[in-house]
Amino acid sequence: MTRRTTSTAKVALLGHVDLLAECTKKERAQIASMSTECDAVAGQVLAQEGELGAEFFIIVDGRATASRNGVELATLTPTHFFGELALLDGGPRTATVVADTDMHRLCCVA
Repeated sequence: MTRRTTSTAKVALLGHVDLLAECTKKERAQIASMSTECDAVAGQVLAQEGELGAEFFIIVDGRATASRNGVELATLTPTHFFGELALLDGGPRTATVVADTDMHRLCCVA
């Protein structure tokens, strides 16, 4: 399932991410250059509630479900993101995210 996203495509994708929509193209290019790409398979736990995390993920392709205390919070699809709180405050993950399908993501590490 290995695929690679071009730099131009990464910058364009980041422009559709709510959290980054106000960033300039130059700022999005800098974020894109700092990101790596990672794949996941359906059923894989991508973030575990209560565990420490230092990554922020942006979905390029695929679908995941976020839950807290076993209660579904949201379905995440391309341009959705997760992990930003743990990245910002260094605290534990506030939700569990599980891949519903095979996925391709951008991974940003502090």
